[in-house]
Amino acid sequence: MLRPYRPLITAAICLVFLAVGHTGTAWAASLFATEVVSYSPPLGSSPYDDPASLLGQPATEVYDPGWPPHVPPGTIRPSMAYAAWNTDPSGNKLITTIGNSQNTGEIVVKFDHRVEDHPWNWYGYDFIVFGNGFLTGNGWVTGTTNMEEYTLTGGGWFEEVTVSVSPDNVQWYTYSSGPYGDGPWPLNPYAWDYENDTWGEQLDFTKPVDPQFAVSDVGGQTVAWVIDNIYLGSAGGTPFDLSESGFSYIEYVKFNSNGGEIDAVSDVGWDPALTPEPGGVAILAAALLGLAWRRRRT
Repeated sequence: MLRPYRPLITAAICLVFLAVGHTGTAWAASLFATEVVSYSPPLGSSPYDDPASLLGQPATEVYDPGWPPHVPPGTIRPSMAYAAWNTDPSGNKLITTIGNSQNTGEIVVKFDHRVEDHPWNWYGYDFIVFGNGFLTGNGWVTGTTNMEEYTLTGGGWFEEVTVSVSPDNVQWYTYSSGPYGDGPWPLNPYAWDYENDTWGEQLDFTKPVDPQFAVSDVGGQTVAWVIDNIYLGSAGGTPFDLSESGFSYIEYVKFNSNGGEIDAVSDVGWDPALTPEPGGVAILAAALLGLAWRRRRT
């Protein structure tokens, strides 16, 4: 009896999901890759040898054992000027080196949901890869470096980790000419707290940096300034657009490299400026359900 009204009911259900909200994918278990599907050595030496390091969110703390010697041992927050490396304070591995100078290595990871080529995604991007590149600056970064005073030069260190995507682990598209996995922009998980001269609230791993900016724009600026004026709430990473692949969605991401590092991969969130207001969506959903109900009764 409900068959003639299924389109209305389906539309209403979809709108209810939209009303819940979206921070990458609202009803997914994770915004990050959750499974290592396969890998081919060589990988790096320990602690850079575990493909599972690519799963979950990017690094937020690094234990620096005191290298170089004038950097005191201790916990340091990774930033655009201090790349993730070594382990976290609990000894958990953070990044994986894929391949070496003689041979190419490979890792395939999977999301627990479809990463969609969606028109509401930030800046038209669909997923973000986090490597361990960094922007060059005026000296060594320690756990007490004031990022209001640490000046960037306008250059950086990045490696060409080739990225491929697939909806089914059979059909693949490769971004053979870039962007690359260990590219701009570097991971920067936290805002800067000017009042206390320390790291502040966590930034958004699902928001890319606005593509109007380039690494050359940071020359002569401090890390704190770049966070406020270029990152604009983003935690960095290299963003990718699925429209180039021809896939409407993907679930698998493959990394190939001759020695580059990867930390994590995330689904891109929706831009609030492009997303319908939850209240309005919920009202429309209720109206559609009501219309279907009235038609069924008559």
